Amino acid sequence: MRTLIFSLLIGASWMATAATADGVKAEFGDNMQIVLPADQPLQAVYTIDISGLFSNEGAANQFFGMFTENVVHYVVHFDENYVEVHLHSYADPAWTMTQWNDYFAARSVKMKAVYESL
Repeated sequence: MRTLIFSLLIGASWMATAATADGVKAEFGDNMQIVLPADQPLQAVYTIDISGLFSNEGAANQFFGMFTENVVHYVVHFDENYVEVHLHSYADPAWTMTQWNDYFAARSVKMKAVYESL
């Protein structure tokens, strides 16, 4: 029984990781603005390709750590060249795709300034 439960947990963990890495892609637009794809339903987690943006993992973690808030947090996968963007619907579940993109647009000025200072 333990072996079965352990196998199921390992399988579920692997599937969750694979789904996240292959999940819905967002991107950095102009001025370090995160842009969620408007042609797809709103997701809880997005991935963004960060290859070539950061010289090391510490810089990537420092950058995204500065922008983790109650409505969004980031998980850096530096060796795989992507970051997960987790949207927290408990903050305001009524936010639409447009409102999320507006939120990220408002944050982009600070994101660009911080990125350029690293």
